[in-house]
Amino acid sequence: MVISASNMLNLHSLNNDRKRAILITSFILGVLFVVQSRSFEGITQLATRDSASNTFREIQVLRDTNRNLATEISNLEDLLTKTKDSSSSLKVLEEEIAKFEVINGGLPVYGAGITVTVPDHTEIASLIDLTNELLGSGAEAVSVNGVRLTGNDFGFDGIPNGQVLLNGNILQPPYVFSAIGDSTTLENALRQAGGIIQRYERKHPGKTLHIVKKDRIDMDKV
Repeated sequence: MVISASNMLNLHSLNNDRKRAILITSFILGVLFVVQSRSFEGITQLATRDSASNTFREIQVLRDTNRNLATEISNLEDLLTKTKDSSSSLKVLEEEIAKFEVINGGLPVYGAGITVTVPDHTEIASLIDLTNELLGSGAEAVSVNGVRLTGNDFGFDGIPNGQVLLNGNILQPPYVFSAIGDSTTLENALRQAGGIIQRYERKHPGKTLHIVKKDRIDMDKV
């Protein structure tokens, strides 16, 4: 087979055209691949950024919620503490009021205690001494011959015939003191060395104070 020069030239030109077409096609495909890759990367970054942003917002909300909850718990604890303190203060106040009402004779009282019988012809000073000894030893309430002593009393007074006056009441001997409180404590205080019993016996030879423990002593309000 004989190929002319012109035919050889046409064949060479055709091969060059094919090469150019292949190069152009390859270039276009490469560009499209790069563009597609960048687009996919952008979408991935956007999705990741949105996801991270959403997660951050959720963390912020959770953190704020926890902070508000902690504040609420703290406020409730403070309220509970104040309520307890208020209740305790109120209870103490009520106890103090009741104590003063007992001292002033505003409430009837009863309880264990002792009675102390004082002989006839005992001067007022010894009666006052015995009263102070009982109250100083923890007696919650004291009465003499049924007349209850209170914080408003004017004390013992003597009248011309030798009798004793207490709050407008004439006391007839013997004088019986009733004291509500711990009976053992009260008796020990009266019998201790240098106590009221020893002082009374030194002052009144042959006489003494008679103490009796009682399971219950009742006193009406004044």
